[in-house]
Amino acid sequence: MVSIKEKRKVTRTIVDIPIGVKPENNSGQGWHVTTLDISISGLQLRSKQPIEVGSIITLEFPKDWQGLTLVANVVRQSGDCFGCQFLGVKPTDQEVLDKAIWKTNICKLAEQYHGDTEKAFRGLDNHTLDSEKMMRRLEELEQEVAILKQVAGYIAKPSK
Repeated sequence: MVSIKEKRKVTRTIVDIPIGVKPENNSGQGWHVTTLDISISGLQLRSKQPIEVGSIITLEFPKDWQGLTLVANVVRQSGDCFGCQFLGVKPTDQEVLDKAIWKTNICKLAEQYHGDTEKAFRGLDNHTLDSEKMMRRLEELEQEVAILKQVAGYIAKPSK
């Protein structure tokens, strides 16, 4: 997963897919654009046709995204690139979006590390994961959870 480090609250995934765009008022024909990146809250697209900042547009995703259709507000422009924020995403559409982004990330990782398990399973700072170290850490975390459950049970007991 590639992150664009800015003032964004959520991570964006670089993805290059064609989508259809229609203006909210349905005046005129729709057109096709290419996405540059996407997150659960918005996307950036490249359009040869200008889109006015502040306008509301409908985005029609391809069939492999289950024909997802979302409404978005165009919040910024830089040349032929437009930043859009999704509006009123239904829970079912959010689920389709989440799965599509997840699938895109998994496919990119699989392509990037195809057949190279040493690189694929490196930890932070590019160190190979040590299974003994991981097991010790897991045990520590399980002990912490057990203690927290005991404390929560104690706190939850009504006083006499």
